[in-house]
Amino acid sequence: MVHGQFSGTSKPFEAEDVVGRGISRSGVGREGVSGGTGVPYALPPADPMPASPSSAPSPGTPPSGAPFASAVLVAAGRSTRMGGATRKPAILLAGRSVLERTLDAFRAAGTVAQIVVGVHADDLDDWRARLADDIVLVAGGAERTDSVRAGVNVATSEVVLVHDAARCLVRPERLDQVAQAARADGAALLAVPVRDTLHRASEGRAVEVVEREDLWAAQTPQAFRTNLLRSHLERAATDGWTPTDDAALHERYAGPVTLVSGDPDNLKLTTPADVALFEALLAARGNEA
Repeated sequence: MVHGQFSGTSKPFEAEDVVGRGISRSGVGREGVSGGTGVPYALPPADPMPASPSSAPSPGTPPSGAPFASAVLVAAGRSTRMGGATRKPAILLAGRSVLERTLDAFRAAGTVAQIVVGVHADDLDDWRARLADDIVLVAGGAERTDSVRAGVNVATSEVVLVHDAARCLVRPERLDQVAQAARADGAALLAVPVRDTLHRASEGRAVEVVEREDLWAAQTPQAFRTNLLRSHLERAATDGWTPTDDAALHERYAGPVTLVSGDPDNLKLTTPADVALFEALLAARGNEA
């Protein structure tokens, strides 16, 4: 999902039927950026944060004190686009499963106190046998939102990080940054600026270019104060709404979401062709992920 950012305003951004990307009807206003400066949290150490009155820690600041976040890893999808019998969490990348590699990042994050994994109901017994006792396993639901709700219901921490388990290249420092931002501001998401040219489409034809200056492509994790996300999920269930993006819940029911700059290689494993790409990226990291 792509989110629109507006410095110093909460005016919504309207963009629909955009070729190649989904655009959310959302505006990230003054409350949704660091310290009201109109500048999202920047990548450390090359892009340090400008001074601001925000209560959120500067990105790159190591977490201090006790861990305060629960992680909910969504791993219950049917993996139909992979085209095989093995669901994505169990696919091996350089000898280790996607889910195990994702768990490595969350175990290394200083802010994470609890890890909950929502897996396909048919795979519960298998993952119980494979994973350590520190992981809380729950059965996912028919829709992504159902799996998120099942995980959030057993979260015990002040902040909850919702993450696609198929994004196994996420870095621990990004987890800490988005957790700290959500603790300070209520909600935060990892995102990267849109680089591609986007076109608005009508009846299968491109009709105009959509300005990308304020567009950000959403990643995960997306983080929230736990009580807020529980409330949003309850309201969405009452409304019969099943968004594919958790930040959209906060945008609809509360307001703007703080942007935390992510990494371009925080990709989601989606198709069989991605396996070779992910293994190459792991090799480039020295197979540390």
